[in-house]
Amino acid sequence: MYSEDDLLPISGLQHLAFCDRRWALIHLEQQWEENLFTAEGKLLHEKAHSKEIESRPDALIRRTLMEELRPVLADRLALALINRRQVSSSGFSRSDSGGITMTDSTRKEILVAWQLRKQEEILHPFLNERIPFGLVPHAQALLLARYLRGDLDAYPSFLWK
Repeated sequence: MYSEDDLLPISGLQHLAFCDRRWALIHLEQQWEENLFTAEGKLLHEKAHSKEIESRPDALIRRTLMEELRPVLADRLALALINRRQVSSSGFSRSDSGGITMTDSTRKEILVAWQLRKQEEILHPFLNERIPFGLVPHAQALLLARYLRGDLDAYPSFLWK
């Protein structure tokens, strides 16, 4: 069994799925700082997880778009890398400040796996078209825009087996 220190933070893959540069700033360079925009984003994210339903004139917001994709994109990749033993605790070390850093070989393993994962084609459950996994966030954003414009009666969540 692995200790808690041996586990990869899934938030790292969530950051990678959201923005490659943000992931690098946070997990590689350890240069991420909160500012007005990130603080606002954090507050909106916390609000998205509250029991309240926020209503706006043209939209009903229940959760963020990223939350529906995190299990499919980030969590599955993290678990696959661990289960296949492509990533292990030996690829990470704790710095004196308490931060966790990864070795260059582990970083490369994760980035290569992520790039390969984005190229895999899937049959989109709503569009019924084959698209690369890396385009799923874009496709969902377009569907959300269509819903907000009134072109769709409901937002089709991405449900993947």
